[in-house]
Amino acid sequence: ERGLILVDTKYEVGLDSNGNLIILDEVHTPDSSRFVHQRGFKAAIENGEQPRSLSKEFLRQIMIAKAGGDLVLAKELMKEPLPQDIVDETYGRYVELQQMFVDDNPML
Repeated sequence: ERGLILVDTKYEVGLDSNGNLIILDEVHTPDSSRFVHQRGFKAAIENGEQPRSLSKEFLRQIMIAKAGGDLVLAKELMKEPLPQDIVDETYGRYVELQQMFVDDNPML
């Protein structure tokens, strides 16, 4: 309905002191989940391309590329301040995702 596909997510759960199952961390945020546009998804996959991501996955891929594919180095690079263009692009994608969930949605 919102034009998004949730391609991957994580749930962190635990038990409270009464043994009840509880959620321990964020759910369905751009940091814990990978959202992509439904439009163009199939074509991207068929062409061997990555669908446009509205989560931190795109940032992870940029940093892995900057590190020449070295995941350890990519994590080290993420400790340094990011270039402003990457910060702006990340912010823009997060805002875009928020708008897709919130705009015209009377439930939110």
